[in-house]
Amino acid sequence: MTNDNSKTDPKKRAGEVTHHIRAWRKSRGWTINDLARECGLGPSLISQIEHGRSRYSQQSLEKIASAFDVTPGTILDRPPEAGSSVVASLLAKQLSKEDCCDVLVEVALRLVELRNGKDMAVGM
Repeated sequence: MTNDNSKTDPKKRAGEVTHHIRAWRKSRGWTINDLARECGLGPSLISQIEHGRSRYSQQSLEKIASAFDVTPGTILDRPPEAGSSVVASLLAKQLSKEDCCDVLVEVALRLVELRNGKDMAVGM
């Protein structure tokens, strides 16, 4: 069994976090400028953090996490889960959370219909 020391090695940990930040940003369909606007940091700093040319501070990590509506610990621990980009893109279209839920319920119902062999036309 190999010892995964990425949690204790600061360089590996920093590298993971920079990839997580980029993955969270891309999961939202955001550009660096979009993230900068959402979190109040400069786009240059965000780019430098994502490319490992600048260390993130606790304060910048908190601002970035807040823009994604997650905790800093979430950013540190993992990239976004599959499917979060669908919800984020719906929210980006200025739909309310309730409208997003309605859309997702419709998608889920459609998937159940397809799974059960009821290939009904989309938009009915």
